Amino acid sequence: MALYTITVQIDEVGDELEISILGEAVAGGALPAGLDNQRARRDRGGAKNRVKNERKARHNHNHRHPDVIGPHLPLFLMKHPGPHDDEVIFQCAQPFIVDVSLDPGFDPPAAGGPAPQNPFGWLIPQTGDATHPVTGTIVKASFPGGARLDFYKLTIWSNGKKLDPDVICESL
Repeated sequence: MALYTITVQIDEVGDELEISILGEAVAGGALPAGLDNQRARRDRGGAKNRVKNERKARHNHNHRHPDVIGPHLPLFLMKHPGPHDDEVIFQCAQPFIVDVSLDPGFDPPAAGGPAPQNPFGWLIPQTGDATHPVTGTIVKASFPGGARLDFYKLTIWSNGKKLDPDVICESL
């Protein structure tokens, strides 16, 4: 059951892909505009500083993406305590492929065990189009316990274009 549903719109703009957060919904009502809520998540309880410090400490200099053009709007997901999880809906007017995997540019945390290769439990990339969005729900059971940050790459392909924004998954 999803507590938060985040809708991500994928658009072809000129010769590149862009993503935007159309909105977020919480069980029982709407949240502020999606991008504003994403900023609030990053700023919550010092999360912005934790992300900055962990990225610096765990960056292994294997973080190069010369084949990608387009803005990199990060997506901030949370693994909530209790029975609820974040759900993300990816939608696009043309056929597209979405994949999420651990970012090879960052070493795993020193403690707590390895993170799942894909926070949604996908074994293969997912495909969608204008009438079939792709939905991913965080698989809580696959994450080690305890508070932590895990860094992922979300790769999107559509019409011969590629975009790979960061995904940061915080366990509360």
